[in-house]
Amino acid sequence: EVNTPNIGIDFANTQVHVVTVRRSDRGRRVILQVDNYKPVDHTFPVSESSDTILDKPKYLYVGNNDTTNTKSGFEGCIYRMQVDNIYPLKRAFQDPRPDYIQLSGDVREDMCGFEEVTVVPEPIKTRPNK
Repeated sequence: EVNTPNIGIDFANTQVHVVTVRRSDRGRRVILQVDNYKPVDHTFPVSESSDTILDKPKYLYVGNNDTTNTKSGFEGCIYRMQVDNIYPLKRAFQDPRPDYIQLSGDVREDMCGFEEVTVVPEPIKTRPNK
């Protein structure tokens, strides 16, 4: 578990936040940063033989799992999520949903209040006919 040390900062303030998680050293080192606040750097003490690369994860918990008894996992909206080359939310909401993906709790597809902006392309300039 890696948490931010930003004590006194309320991230549940209805504002959009960018959370960046970087992994290195075969996944053992994790750097977590919220917005432009100071990042947290944590190295997990796992053996060299441990599978810490998320190329084919068996389980991926987002928010809370059954090993934590906090009864308060993530509450909010995740607009986009990418883990290495995997987009778990995109797969979770594709139709039909793959059999290997399970969702529990109040999980629904949502734009989190964002409206996609589609820019109208400029017309192609051509020479006038004579």
